Amino acid sequence: MIQDIRTYLLADAGVSAAVGGQRIHVGVSPQGSTTPYCSIFTVSALRPRPLNSDTTPNLTNYRIQIDIFGTTAQSVNEVADLIISRMDSASRTVSGTTLIIVATLEGRQDGFSSGPEQDSDRHKLIIEFMISTKEA
Repeated sequence: MIQDIRTYLLADAGVSAAVGGQRIHVGVSPQGSTTPYCSIFTVSALRPRPLNSDTTPNLTNYRIQIDIFGTTAQSVNEVADLIISRMDSASRTVSGTTLIIVATLEGRQDGFSSGPEQDSDRHKLIIEFMISTKEA
């Protein structure tokens, strides 16, 4: 599913242009990636089981994290706004799976450590999405 979300995001001309083409990486981004770029992760996945029932619903809940890296706070905020807008319209079927965006959580971290030294010319913004999926 994470690869489907990456493909869905990159299909948007605004998102694709904002990250310079294909720079949304699944998992850890390659070292030395050109900014701006994003890394997308599955933080957790849970398949709920109703109480007092032997049936398992055809539903899975995911927590997805997207880390956005750039050289300015403005650049990461612009990418975040485009991604949030795109994901907000994602409550539909993507590659045979129905996505229902439940919530969006944001966190800011200006300047991030890439080793022993702190690099204040780099900016990171973290967005998390709570997504329920249902197989079509």
